[in-house]
Amino acid sequence: MDYLGFPLVSSAGCAAPRRHSSRRHHWPWISSAEYARFLNTLSRAGQPNSHHGTYLLACEMPHERGGRLHPDRHTGAWAVSPGYEDYPVYWVTWVGAAAFAARNGARLPAQAAQAELTG
Repeated sequence: MDYLGFPLVSSAGCAAPRRHSSRRHHWPWISSAEYARFLNTLSRAGQPNSHHGTYLLACEMPHERGGRLHPDRHTGAWAVSPGYEDYPVYWVTWVGAAAFAARNGARLPAQAAQAELTG
């Protein structure tokens, strides 16, 4: 079984992974644009991002504080800060990461597997 996490180890159904070389291990990751498409698909299906003030899929963080995904308050569509489309996605909740993994035929790594992956 393939593992997905953030950074994500892609399953066969995901877009081709990109390499982020500033870490000891080279992890394929999911870009902000890929995750925004996922959020927009869920939004069109009626899945909200929050429930009683708790973020379910992604934390809405201002760009100045590291946020790269931003929902349009009028349309509900998610957009990525210009120039950050191919950067790794940040501020994703555990539920959001698990939902993305499941949708792509994978799962998040167990704690032991994650420790092995990160060395």
